[in-house]
Amino acid sequence: MKGAFLVGLTTTGIKMLVLHPPDLLPKHLQDEFAKKSMPIGAEEGDFITVVMEGYQAATMMMKVDSFEQEDTRSTMLGLGVILHEADNPTMYRKMLKQIIDHYQRKNMLQHENLIELPKLMIEAFKRPRFQLKLSDGDEITIELEGGITEGQRIREALKRLR
Repeated sequence: MKGAFLVGLTTTGIKMLVLHPPDLLPKHLQDEFAKKSMPIGAEEGDFITVVMEGYQAATMMMKVDSFEQEDTRSTMLGLGVILHEADNPTMYRKMLKQIIDHYQRKNMLQHENLIELPKLMIEAFKRPRFQLKLSDGDEITIELEGGITEGQRIREALKRLR
């Protein structure tokens, strides 16, 4: 996993609300991934993958009561990960679903909780089984289906050396 993001339908259109690390993608790719990660007609629970310019975005859709302070209508958001284009996105589906389900059960699908989530995911994601410490003090233990391939481990190790 190269990065994590939150994309949303705002009063001014579909936008990349948060990307961590923030400089992972150039601005034009952030805009394109945002638009393509939230297709018209997307529904809560949809899992969407998009590939562009050597990257892949895997996004799980969720419905929230509101996200912007000036707009109280319910809207759609997408929690996603940025991957290398050759990575298998299906193992991230379960992870994203577990995180969103936990936030729904705890009634935590609000701006102040969700905006920090991509950073928390990147900090926690080190192995196929990891614990994500949430803003309410809870922890979610997540185990990716199929684990991480040896190639992914090597790429991640090499990135840390740069």
